[in-house]
Amino acid sequence: MEAAPIFLTEVPQEYIQITSGLGDARPNNIFIVPLKQNDEVIGVMELAGFEVLATYKQELVLRICDAIAATLISVMRNEKTRKLLEETQLQAEQLRAQEEEMRQNMEEMMATQEEMRRVNEALEANI
Repeated sequence: MEAAPIFLTEVPQEYIQITSGLGDARPNNIFIVPLKQNDEVIGVMELAGFEVLATYKQELVLRICDAIAATLISVMRNEKTRKLLEETQLQAEQLRAQEEEMRQNMEEMMATQEEMRRVNEALEANI
């Protein structure tokens, strides 16, 4: 909620276990970093470790998280753009189908008018 990094050195006993092929253990510290861009938080990265992260390593993680956030924002925007493009293409197809249907209706109306004109001329000729 605060959108600020959190560095925990007192990890609760039941919080998390780090598991590997060599076994599992409780971490000694946790570094939680929000993934944000332009003050918009889009996720959180949580790093657990056995040794305290040096300040320069924390700075590196912060910079990497900025890059990850920018990449995620870009991916989300690209996905939104792709969906909008698909919707636009579908609407264009529907519009073309409607135009074709209107063209056919117009041709039928013109043929009907021509037939009515011929029938009317024939009736006038008979009268």
